[in-house]
Amino acid sequence: MNFQGELNTSQLTSMLQFLANDCKTGVLQLSKGDDKVSLCLNEGMIIYATGNLKGCFLGTFLKKKGIVSDDQLKNCIQSAKDEGVSIGKILVNKGYVSVEKLGTVVYAQVEEIILNLLLWETADFSYRDMPIDAQKIILVEINFVKLLLDASRRIDEISFIKRLIPNDTVIFKLAESCKEKQDLILDENE
Repeated sequence: MNFQGELNTSQLTSMLQFLANDCKTGVLQLSKGDDKVSLCLNEGMIIYATGNLKGCFLGTFLKKKGIVSDDQLKNCIQSAKDEGVSIGKILVNKGYVSVEKLGTVVYAQVEEIILNLLLWETADFSYRDMPIDAQKIILVEINFVKLLLDASRRIDEISFIKRLIPNDTVIFKLAESCKEKQDLILDENE
């Protein structure tokens, strides 16, 4: 089955639930302006996601977690292009990351992509039933319903934060009166 059209955020969740409930295997492509995302499904489970959303590349997540260096990542990206396989497959084959650790990172990546999609007001989409070539990617099965619940929680948290912090130009600093300041250690993300 193939279909396409335009949908809004609430329709996106319904679309993903429909694909999950019908145990679809194929690719759902979504776009909004220059932003593009592809979600690969196998029997209703999201197994892979890719796109050009800023900050949602697998390499970004791997570097942020300290799993790979810039040089390792560049080497793996080139190898993935040369061999026509996913970067995850190359990372595992080169021994930079275990399948289990990669699965954890891929889950975080897909969650971030879905969260971004749920923040879009509208999107163009197309879905195609098609077999997924499991030889080219590291498969990670992600239950959409659980992912949707996690994403909904994060969206609620983001809306709360946006009420307190109206724009992204606000810069925080620790209060001088903080007694336990010396015990407080925060990384860049925190």
